[in-house]
Amino acid sequence: MRLSPRLQAVASRVSGKVVADVGTDHGLLAAYLLAAGRCSRVIAIECAPGPADRARHCLALRCGVRAELRQGYGLEPVAPGEVDVAIIAGLGGDTMVETLAGARGKAPRFILQPMTRASRLRAWLLDHHFFVVEEEVVAEGRRLYDLLVAVPDRPGEPVACYPPIEPFQLTPAGRLPLGLLLDIGPLLLARGHPLLARRLRQLAGRRQQVAAMAAVARDERGKAASLTAAAEVEILEGLLRRLNGDEDWRGRCSPGPTR
Repeated sequence: MRLSPRLQAVASRVSGKVVADVGTDHGLLAAYLLAAGRCSRVIAIECAPGPADRARHCLALRCGVRAELRQGYGLEPVAPGEVDVAIIAGLGGDTMVETLAGARGKAPRFILQPMTRASRLRAWLLDHHFFVVEEEVVAEGRRLYDLLVAVPDRPGEPVACYPPIEPFQLTPAGRLPLGLLLDIGPLLLARGHPLLARRLRQLAGRRQQVAAMAAVARDERGKAASLTAAAEVEILEGLLRRLNGDEDWRGRCSPGPTR
């Protein structure tokens, strides 16, 4: 049984006896986790009746009683403390935020793989006191996919919010805005991830398009958007130059003081 690089990265971070797979679709990831010995039981969750029936059939054939299909939205079908790890993969960042909003207390560890709007997910985790213990980015074809492992705080045992909260101090004259930092991925930036240069080039390209389109706008909002995008392109290009020529990236990208 083979997984795509994206799902393989998710599977490699699973450890625990009972795992919830939210949005299991065909049930392939759930079946793989059991076959590979990453867990002893899987609760696969699917909302739509058709996909739920197909996943139920697939899991019954592949996994027997070790996999259970529950129909419902997000982690609603799971009782608090019932699982050791909750996987939410293959959904958009906005949908993940909606799912996580009702998921506190359902699992002590979340493995999150958003297909879109990863920065929106990062911002929500920061605002709602989730500690991101690991960030990864996976290349699959022309796309880069983000993966985050997050731990919620518990009453009486608060954890630090998303590290680092402060904007990165990159040069004596400037800091990296938090919004741009969340687009890049704070931990990916801090470790100088092997795919970081590709991520920076992609973000710069998108902002160049925004700057070009907004430049022809006649209203003040469009002009402001153009200036912001152009400024962020300059920051991203500066990061690329430093990344390509800096042997001590981690030390130079230390958190700076809060603005």
